Amino acid sequence: MMTVFIVAQPVAGMVLAKGFYRLLGTLAGGLAAIGITSVFGTNPWLLVTALSVWIGLCTLVSSLLRNPEAYGAALAGYTAMIIGLPAFGQPHVIVDLAVARCAEIVLGIVCVANDNHCGKQALIGVQLQRPRNAVSQPLRSRWLRIDRNQSRARAFAAAYSSQT
Repeated sequence: MMTVFIVAQPVAGMVLAKGFYRLLGTLAGGLAAIGITSVFGTNPWLLVTALSVWIGLCTLVSSLLRNPEAYGAALAGYTAMIIGLPAFGQPHVIVDLAVARCAEIVLGIVCVANDNHCGKQALIGVQLQRPRNAVSQPLRSRWLRIDRNQSRARAFAAAYSSQT
């Protein structure tokens, strides 16, 4: 369940974005591994060359993108290698390997999203509001004290002026 630790972020929206692109990258890498291994699965030189070209393309796309999108593109590259190389010489197991890898990633993302949904992670607005409240609360109470004292002073001045 390394996916849970990789996808975990301190803010709710970041968790969902990274999880979504991790899922897309894993699915793309799994499909690429199935395709490449099905075609080149019996020839080691062609298999490694095709997987290397796939990783190069994914790295290129990753360098053109930013943030979670780049992560998903890079993940598509090395997922194909993780799935494709163990299937060398026995291409009939490639689908099982791809399904197992994708199921593990999906399960990890669902666990993180569930934890996120249950309120363990804070939304960015809430996290930004806490420091503001920490600063504004003492200022607000001080202002209320000053305002209360000014009200008392006005009331005293009004009472004193009505007596004279």
